[in-house]
This record gives sequence, structure tokens and C-alpha cells, in this order.
Amino acid sequence: MGPALSPLRIALLVVVAIGAVAAGGAALLADETPRPSPETIDNASERYESLDGFAATVETTTRIGNETTHATRRITARPGTGAYRSVAVGNASGYDVTVSNGTAIWLYDRENETARRLDVDTDTNTSVVMGGEQVERLLRTALAEDNESAAGVSTLPMVSTTRGSAPSGSLAENESSFDVNVSYRGTEQVDGRETYVLELTEANVENNGTVDSYSSRVWVDTERFVALHQRTNFTVDGERYSVEQRYRNVSFDPDLSNVSFEFDPSASNVTVESGPEITQYDSRAALERNATLSVPDPNVPEDFRFDQGIRNVGETRSLSLQYTNGTASVSITVRNTTESAASDDGTEVQVGSTTGRLRTFGASTLVTWDCDGRSYTVIGSNLGNETAVTVAQSVGCDTVGHK
Repeated sequence: MGPALSPLRIALLVVVAIGAVAAGGAALLADETPRPSPETIDNASERYESLDGFAATVETTTRIGNETTHATRRITARPGTGAYRSVAVGNASGYDVTVSNGTAIWLYDRENETARRLDVDTDTNTSVVMGGEQVERLLRTALAEDNESAAGVSTLPMVSTTRGSAPSGSLAENESSFDVNVSYRGTEQVDGRETYVLELTEANVENNGTVDSYSSRVWVDTERFVALHQRTNFTVDGERYSVEQRYRNVSFDPDLSNVSFEFDPSASNVTVESGPEITQYDSRAALERNATLSVPDPNVPEDFRFDQGIRNVGETRSLSLQYTNGTASVSITVRNTTESAASDDGTEVQVGSTTGRLRTFGASTLVTWDCDGRSYTVIGSNLGNETAVTVAQSVGCDTVGHK
């Protein structure tokens, strides 16, 4: 059995940024079971965006094998703006308060009076509430009469990692991507509100890598299109995981005049911890001009275009190049450390003059290798193992020592 999943990896599998959601026709419903009309689904985003505010108590229960943990947080948010406030209820370790104004996220540890700031990309930042567009996509897929697929659906209301806030090239970026079927299961009451019930089950089981027996049920508010409840189960390396998140005491459009979505560390005796400096670039040339590490020039498939470059300067330095063709993507990351990328897991592959490791996780492929004190990572989403290895081999160790 492999090492236990970290809390971040568990969260990623619960949020599961789905690479391709295949329409499921498995739901057998009685004729009287209410089904949302196409017009209702089309208005989901507008209903969601019309929310001035949202407040709820979020209860999360996590079971790993025979161990169970509980956590409760009070959430207030302004959907569509990226502004939210999340405060732990009861005893909590680490950062127990999270505050976002839409452009910056503050993590605050009340016990130790320490805080950390993360800058976010306003185009990709979301709040703790699942977006209306995501709900629309899930509903359309579940009710589709054909088997068209939809890409890039997140299935849980949660703070999503921005494209630059996680260590670029880490397993947090793409490893939670795999295929699922979505089925409509009727309506149920959650905390006194009517919800649509959607069921997600794994598709293409043979391609899901280390994830087995994935299933998730999502309850979506029929009026406001916010996910109010989710129960997710899956197995990784023989270990069974179960995560349930339920919203209670839900109120829409509450008075938030006394709720601050700003955090001022100077207002109290708070020590601000330095976080990484993350910069995004719209061309490889711009990244290369500002990088302190040598920038790879990978051979990617001909139909791929440059998406963005990321430079991360903190306790460690890293840079990442990301390419996409609209349905598949690949990122190439270099770090000035060998602590995090290479692993004894997976299949050995030859990368230049060194040996790397190939791992699959659902629709994602991960190739890692080390060269002279630097670590390299190639992550492909819907790319295929052979192509990911080819990209890795085009990088090899040639960039080491150039800067």
C-alpha cells in the first residue's frame, strides 16, 4: 500500500476537476419525478450570479480507513466576485480563518497570530460556492439524450487553487482529472430546500490509474443552483476514503453589511509570514527574460499552443510552461530542489541520460526526474503516456547549469 493521501490530495479528489464528463443514461425515474427544463438549466448561471450573498455552516466528515475526523466552518460569500470569509468553529489547527476580497486571499492562524497572503488571478479565482456555469454543465450532461462529453467541471463548492497559487508542477495541478458519468436522480430536501440530485460514477475504469470505485452524489439547490451537499467515496492504493460535506443553516442574500472581506494584519499583533512570489507570463520569451532558472524549450504536439508561463520564487524557486490544444494540456516544471518531484512509485522511463518515473492518475500522466540538484515534472491531462514521455525526453537534462 502506498502512502496515505495528504489533505490537499483528498480535497482534489472530492472537488475533482473532471477531464471529461460523459453523459449518463442510467437514471430510471418515475414519470412524476420533476426534471428541470432546458430553460431552467440555461438560467442557472444568471440565478447564481444574481446572488448578493450567501451564508452557511459547512460540516465536513472525512473517513480514511477506520479513522474519522469532523470539521465545521462558518462561510459567508459574495458569489461571482471571489469574495468570501471562512472561519473554523471549535478547535482547529493551522490557518483557521480564510478571507478573500477577490484579488488576495489571507490565511490566518488565530492561536499563533500568524498570517499569510496569496495573490490570486481574478479570472480563475472562485469562492467557496460552486459556480452556476459548473452546475449548468453537470445538469446538461446528466439530462443529455446523447453521449456528448463536457470538459473541466468541478463538483464541489470549495476554494479552488488558482493557476499560480499551488507549487507549479505539483500533483495538485492535474492529478485529480478522470472521467465520470453523470446521472440525474430526481429531487430531495436538504436543510429545508429542494435540490436536484446528481450522481457521478467513474467511467473508463481501466484508465483511472490509482483511483478505484469512485462515486459521488451532489445535491444542487433548485432555485439558486448552489451545491448544498456532497458525499464522495473512492479507493486509492487499497485505502478507502469517504468525504461528506453538508451545508446547514443556509441563507441566500443575507445582510452582509457587518461582514468584512478584507484582512488588515496591522490592526492587531499579527506576524505576516512571507509567501511565494508568483508571476504569470503570456509568452515563453517573457518568462525566460525574468527567470533565474533555465527555461526548457519542449517539443509539444503540433496542435498545442503556449497557454502561460509561471515563475514561483519563495523558499524554493520554480518555473512552469503550460501548453494546450483546447481538450488536452501539458505542463513542464523545473525546480531548484529534488525534494518533491521524483518518486519510487510508477514505471521507470529513460529521460535523456537519467531515469525517470511514469505515473498515471485517471486521465493525467506524470513524468518526474532529477538532474544535478534540480527536479523536473511533466504533467499531461488527456495527453497519453507516450506523448508525455516524449515531451519529457525533449527536455531531458539539457537546461541544467545554463543559469
